[in-house]
Amino acid sequence: MRLAVVGAGGYVGLATAVGMATLGHEVAGVDLDAQKVRELSLGRVPMTEPGVTGLLAEALAAGNLSFTTDPTAAVDGADFVFLAVGTPAGADGTPDLSQVMGAAKAAAAVATPGAVFVVKSTVPPAAYGDLADLLGDGFGLVAFPEFLREGKIVEDFFRPFRLVVGGEEAAMAAVLGLLSEVLEGRHPLSTGEPVTVVKTDIPTAALVKYAANSYLATRVSYANEVLRVAGAIGADPKTVFTALGLDPRIGSRYLRAGIGFGGPCLPKDIAGLQDVAAGAGCATPVLAGAEAGNLEQRRWVLAQVGELAGGLQGKRVLVLGITFKPDTSDTRDSVALAVATDLAAAGMEVVAYDPSVPAHEWPIGLQRTESPTAEKVDASALLVGDAGLLAKGLPEAPLFDPWQIRG
Repeated sequence: MRLAVVGAGGYVGLATAVGMATLGHEVAGVDLDAQKVRELSLGRVPMTEPGVTGLLAEALAAGNLSFTTDPTAAVDGADFVFLAVGTPAGADGTPDLSQVMGAAKAAAAVATPGAVFVVKSTVPPAAYGDLADLLGDGFGLVAFPEFLREGKIVEDFFRPFRLVVGGEEAAMAAVLGLLSEVLEGRHPLSTGEPVTVVKTDIPTAALVKYAANSYLATRVSYANEVLRVAGAIGADPKTVFTALGLDPRIGSRYLRAGIGFGGPCLPKDIAGLQDVAAGAGCATPVLAGAEAGNLEQRRWVLAQVGELAGGLQGKRVLVLGITFKPDTSDTRDSVALAVATDLAAAGMEVVAYDPSVPAHEWPIGLQRTESPTAEKVDASALLVGDAGLLAKGLPEAPLFDPWQIRG
């Protein structure tokens, strides 16, 4: 089939474009960022993402994947138009839908009648009504929320936990038909087991995305709250969470405490779900508490680092890793970066090391080191955001590990 992927330069769009091309479809990826299009056309991935480079090279060599900045060239003649553009948080924390609405309008103007528009962008349920009005009666519309984890987008495309799709039956069947090899476990990169598919209506599919990320965020805040209590009474948080995770009703995932949740999805989606609920007249005290707990964890971290370093003013701290999680170069809404910035604002000299972040994308106001060794950095405290960055010769400095904060 012929596919257009709008927003192919981002994580979701790139995973969709490369994944679908690997499955044998003819894919045209479109992105307005000319530099990203040039890099991708040459087989270079403009972000840190394991496994993508090889699949990208194979798809380009096979001739069934191309990239362009011209929406008309990508969309004209396509059987499916995937919308994978960003819906970043606006000033009030709710999603800014201008990119997805603009992309849909531009694509609809040149799309072949009967094409199915597949929304991978995270869009609130009510916005699908606006999308349907914008597209008119000539096109199909399917909600196909993504559940990709940065650093694992190849794994999650070919071995998803589950797929959730919403829309009219014929349109849903057409979209799922694109993934038949994955769904039936026949593709070499899949698990060999069939994938569970949840077929539903559009509002339900859209709500699943918000509900899933909000639940994960709430678990993180809960774990951090228990961690603070354990520290206050001298209990061992590792044992507490090990025991909790053994209960099959709870499980161990997302019960590891740390410095809070961040990244481009969880903060935005928990705010988005609260906005959806407010519009329906529903109170969400649990979600509000998870957000408040996340901010409290940042304040707690600052206090712990101050105690560790013997104060903040005039002291130097080395931060290993400023992305929002390992195996990515993405610093969007990174709590590690936020903590580093908070420490600098409190009077600390913050030296950071993260080779995954290019120099031209390095945050303004944060001191960068290319080699965090003892002779380069004389630190009063060491914060590890990515254990993979630990190296020989690091300074003899107190190490901040939330698990070890007791009493």
